[in-house]
Amino acid sequence: MSKKYHQFRWLILSFCFVIFIGGPAFSNEREYHKITLAMVNQTPIYQDDLINEVRLLDSHPAMYNHSFNKNTEKNFKSLVLENIIDSILLSQEADKLKIKVTAASINKQYTEINKRLAKGSDYNLSKEALKIKIRKGLAIEQLLEKEVIHKIRILETEKIKYFENRRLEFKHPEQVRVRHLMIKVNSVANDPDKARAKALEKIEMIQKRMQNNENFSALAIEFSDDPSKNKGGDIGFFSRFQVVKPFGDAAFALMPGEISPIIETQFGYHLIQSIAKKPEILLTYEKVKDDIEKLLFKQQKNQQIKAFVNQLRSTAIIEKYLF
Repeated sequence: MSKKYHQFRWLILSFCFVIFIGGPAFSNEREYHKITLAMVNQTPIYQDDLINEVRLLDSHPAMYNHSFNKNTEKNFKSLVLENIIDSILLSQEADKLKIKVTAASINKQYTEINKRLAKGSDYNLSKEALKIKIRKGLAIEQLLEKEVIHKIRILETEKIKYFENRRLEFKHPEQVRVRHLMIKVNSVANDPDKARAKALEKIEMIQKRMQNNENFSALAIEFSDDPSKNKGGDIGFFSRFQVVKPFGDAAFALMPGEISPIIETQFGYHLIQSIAKKPEILLTYEKVKDDIEKLLFKQQKNQQIKAFVNQLRSTAIIEKYLF
């Protein structure tokens, strides 16, 4: 399997334990025959378990913008099955160590999950079964905290080395502060070309008044369709990549005091007046050391969890029948 596939598998593992993973919780709820997909130390995983996990995973906000290609359904289901296996192994280890979970923490998690499921997910699990899964997930979280996470230490030398090796990555980008006047194009007009022409005609009129030395702020207050009109069009400092490209290119090309030509974006037509610029600044270690520690801690946590799970796998009896 590809490196990207394995990276995505561990991405799922990193956020799914408490949310929904913890092993099958409803194997005795139904009378009819189920297809067994795998056995983990004599614990079965049924087709229904996999279907439900795929559905709930699809509904998770962390998945909405992820670039993993799910077009190959078998590969995606194989990935989810592997995570169910990992979760069962962790749940079994938590049971072995007699880790306890409070009813209050289960109920809190249930309320949060149930709100999301009520928004249209077809996840098929009863209240009691879902609470069992939540308990197992929270037990796994406690297990990982006890056996893995609390042992992680990030040394000062590690942080300094990371900073020195990536010195140029730690910087505040160049910023510019501008005033902005926007005329919207009516996006629902019956004649879009006519609406665009009308908006352009209006901003050309405003541009001529600016060229006759009328005050930019006053014109923004009078005509702009942007909320910044209440501040005379002042939208403060921003970096180039915080705005759409045509707007950013125009804003950063101006010297303080200059006014741009008319700029068109998907939002409408714009006039921009530069107020001030801030150059790019390299940050000191003191400014970024806390962020580096968080980043290194996250990396170490993912690596150690992966190693812990792989150790459990090395001594487990795992049988897979359909994948």
